[in-house]
Order: sequence, then C-alpha cells, then structure tokens
Amino acid sequence: MTENIPKIQKAVEGADFEALLINSEQNRFYATGFPSSAGELLITGDESVLFIDSRYFEEASAKIKTARVEELKNRQKAYEQMADFLNKKGVKRLAVEMGSMSHSQFLMLDEKLPFELVNGQELISGLRAVKSEEELQLLRNAQAVASKSFLELVPRITRNMSERDVATELFCLMLRNGADDKAFDTISVNAVHSSSPHGHPDGRKLQNGFLTIDFGARVAGYNSDTTRTICIGDPDREMEKVYNIVLAAQLEAMDKARPGMSARDYDGVARKVIADAGYGEYFTHSLSHGLGIDVHERPFSGQGSTDVLQAGNVVSDEPGIYIPGKWGVRIEDCIVIKEGGVENLCDLRKDLWVI
Repeated sequence: MTENIPKIQKAVEGADFEALLINSEQNRFYATGFPSSAGELLITGDESVLFIDSRYFEEASAKIKTARVEELKNRQKAYEQMADFLNKKGVKRLAVEMGSMSHSQFLMLDEKLPFELVNGQELISGLRAVKSEEELQLLRNAQAVASKSFLELVPRITRNMSERDVATELFCLMLRNGADDKAFDTISVNAVHSSSPHGHPDGRKLQNGFLTIDFGARVAGYNSDTTRTICIGDPDREMEKVYNIVLAAQLEAMDKARPGMSARDYDGVARKVIADAGYGEYFTHSLSHGLGIDVHERPFSGQGSTDVLQAGNVVSDEPGIYIPGKWGVRIEDCIVIKEGGVENLCDLRKDLWVI
C-alpha cells in the first residue's frame, strides 16, 4: 500500500501542534504501509522518523521510503531518542493517539517526553475515514474473496452441521480463496439463536428457520464486512414479511446516502422504514460503521452520532429486526459514499435465500 505519511504531514502543518506520535499498530500501518506489532512513528510537517526494534529494522528500512528508520537498540532509551528528535525540530506541543492508548500509557508518555501532550486522534481518524482509490481497491479485493467464499459455502450447508461448523467452513474457504485472515469472528446463528445480533456460534445442530451469517475477509490489511440471512426450510408469512421490511430499510438507506448527510440522519432513514412497519423496538443497534483497516472505524452512525458522511467514506448498511424468543434478520452491505450516489462493494443477492 502507498505510504500515507505525506498526507499526514500536510495535515500536521495546519494543526495546532508541531508533531504527531503514532504508536498504534493500525495507524502505523496506515501511515507507512508496513505491518509491525511495535514501533514509534514521529511525524512533523517536514520530516518523519520511525523508531523500530531489530525484528523489523532491516525490512522496514528497505520498504519505507517517506520516513527515516532508526533502530531501537535499547528500549529504555527509546524516549530519549524520540525527545532528541523532537527537540531538534523545536517541538513544543506533541499530539498523541489518546483514543488508542490506556491511561497508564498516556501517563508514561507524559513522564518521559518533556512536551505538552495534546489529542491527535481526531486528525488521524479523520484522514483514515476518507479512502483513497488504492484503499478502495483493497476493500473491493477483500469483499470479492468473502463473496466468492460465501457462494461456495451455501451449497455445503446441511442440517448435520452446527453453527460452529458453518463459521469454520466459511473461514477455511476464505483462506483458500486468498484471505490473509478473517476480519472478525464469524457470527453464525440459527433459529431462535438468530435473535441475538452478535450471538456466538456453538455446537447446536442447524434446524429449520433463519440462519444469519455475519462474515468478513482480511486481505492486505483491509477488511470486508457482510451479513446475509438465509432460511433453512420454507419461511412462514411473518418471516417473509420481516425479511422484506429489513431489505426495504437497507435499500432505502442506500438510496438516500450522500456526502454532507449526517450519519444520524442516514441511520434514521432505515430506522423509520422499520418503525413505520411496526417493528421499531426490534431494531436494537445502529445502522452503520466505517470500514477499512479496522472493521469498526469512523464514521459511526446511530442516534447519538455527530459524524457527517463524506465522499470517500466506506460505511456499512446493516438494518436488522430481532424478536427475542423467535428469530432475527440482518442484511448488510458496505458502500462507498460518492457524489450523486453510492458504490455497493458487495454483489451478493439479497432476496431471501432458501435452502
């Protein structure tokens, strides 16, 4: 992936601080395009340096072009190396990822680095929320792997399988089809268990009723996220009715999504369809979250959200109805917000799939 350090440097130039410290794995990968479980990346408006240990030093030095790479030979001296760099750059205010660290980690930084620490989380999360064309292609690739795997899964589902068997089989198919990993633990819940939006697959055998499968593939550091609810055996009238209400809500939200729309209003479009149909109390989660390096990132929808949709955002569209003691339905695609419309990353069918 192209390094995003120049983009971050430009944002730092216009900020009310002189440098940004990135030490979370996800943001370090976003900045450098280099995956590592450790490292401290300091970015100023005109220079960047990655302090990293010997496990990664040689490879990082060869691959990272927009930051100087320095080896951390002694972990105890890491803060001295960082402070020396920042002092040479005349830094007074240092932004840190307050949303990606514990209180104890913040106190450690505050003790070791003699600078005023401010919150830089908004800057980096805001940049990550708007995807480049290269990032969009990585997301399309991840979705293609997940969709292909799901199409291969469905004909294999039998009543002799358990919920856990379904989740395991899908994970194996995604790996065979090119995924580096699953994006998250697959949700595979059947019959009465499907009324739990984030239920955990267990050893119970499949039976007639809804089978909701929420799944994603990770490819080159980027994730997909899709949900399909299929039916084992013929659905009754209420099941068909509820499924079609959820589908109508999803399509309405997808049709209305535009840059400049508040995430709260985006959520409200689907919520109104479900409420007007008499099932409002059973839509128990928000409609949407952002997707990228993390499965859940900005922008977030929901009735308390202050985020606004922008061109280049990739967001989920996942309304659901969950009736305790009966069953549940969720349909989810991820879409790219564009001027004048959206791009649906998923081309899987959405009519009720009966097996």
